Amino acid sequence: MTRHYLDHASTSPLRPESAAAMAEALTGIVGDPGRIHHEGMVARHAVETARQQVTDMLDARGREVVFTSGATESIAMACWGASRRDGRRHSVMSAVEHSAVRRQADRGPCTVVGVDRTGRVDPDEIMAGVTDDTGIVHLQLANHEVGTVHDVATVAHACRQRDVLCHVDAAAAVGQVAVSFRDLGCGLMSVSAHKFGGPPGIGALLVRRGLRLDPLLLGGEQERARRAGPENVPAVVGFGAAAAALDPERLAAESLEATRRTDLLRSDRDAALDALPGILADLRSLR
Repeated sequence: MTRHYLDHASTSPLRPESAAAMAEALTGIVGDPGRIHHEGMVARHAVETARQQVTDMLDARGREVVFTSGATESIAMACWGASRRDGRRHSVMSAVEHSAVRRQADRGPCTVVGVDRTGRVDPDEIMAGVTDDTGIVHLQLANHEVGTVHDVATVAHACRQRDVLCHVDAAAAVGQVAVSFRDLGCGLMSVSAHKFGGPPGIGALLVRRGLRLDPLLLGGEQERARRAGPENVPAVVGFGAAAAALDPERLAAESLEATRRTDLLRSDRDAALDALPGILADLRSLR
C-alpha cells in the first residue's frame, strides 16, 4: 500500500534541498558563529547566507530577521517585548488565532474579536478593540485550519497610526502564498520553517527596522542581542535552503497545483481521488 501524507498544514516533509544543506552543515561546520577564529567565521558565513535567503523570500531586510526555535517562540518574543515596551499591557486578537498567540495574550488583559462565517475578521472591528492601554494587536495572515486570508495590511497601517504594535502570525501563509514583510507594514511577523519544507525547530521573528524590544531570552549577545544562545547552524542552514528552493516561480507553481486539487475536491470528490496515484478503491468506504 502506498501512503500519502496529507497533513502539510501541520508540518510538511523536508525538502531535498534543505536535507542536503543540513547534512553538509552537520559534518562540515563545527564552529560557534560568535567566535572570530576560522571555524567560527565559517559558521557565521553559513548563518548570514541563510539569513539572506530567508530575507529574500520574505521581502525584508537582513537585520529584521531574528532566528528562533520556531513560530511559538517568535510569538512569545513578540508578546514579551510588547508588554515591556511602554507599560501598555492590553492586547487585541482575532478569535481564530493559533493557540500559541491565544495563550500568550491571555496572560494579560485581552480583547478577542469575532469573525464572520468564513473565518474572516473585520479590520474596523479589530481596531475598535484598541484602547489607550493597548500595546499589541495580533492578526494572523492566513488561518492554519481553513486557510482564510486576512486583510493584515489595513490593520497594520491603522496600528501604526495609533502607535500600537501589530504582530502577524504568518506561519500558515509563508510557503503557500507570496509574503512581503515590507508591504504588510506590520512591526512584527512570526514564521516557522517546517510549514514549507524546512526543518522543525527553527523559525524567525521579523522585527521592523528601528523597533527595539527587550529580549525574551537573556545570556549572550547572539542575533544582535535580540535572542541569546548560539544559533542552531544546521537548522538555520536548512531553513535558508528551503527558502531559496521556494523561489517565486516554484511558489507560484505549487500554489497553483494546490488550488487545482482543492477545486477538484470541491467539484468532484471521486474524480479527485482517481487523480491521485496509489489511492485504493476499497479504502474509499473509510471516508
